[in-house]
Amino acid sequence: MFTNVYTEMIDLKECSACSRPKIDIRTEIITSDRPGITKMIICRCEDHIDCDAETMRKLCGIKLKKLHENSDE
Repeated sequence: MFTNVYTEMIDLKECSACSRPKIDIRTEIITSDRPGITKMIICRCEDHIDCDAETMRKLCGIKLKKLHENSDE
């Protein structure tokens, strides 16, 4: 498990955007309004292998929001 920029726990065995098994893992630079460099560890599955870092960041946010909503039930 790893804490990402959203301060949520994610599993590095699955894609950052969905629940499929990862086939690739990379540290990416994320565009940010904050000073300094923002990095994110991104895991990709076969479906998301061609997505850029910004798209993966957005999809990860959606995934984490859904996980958070499901944990509240």
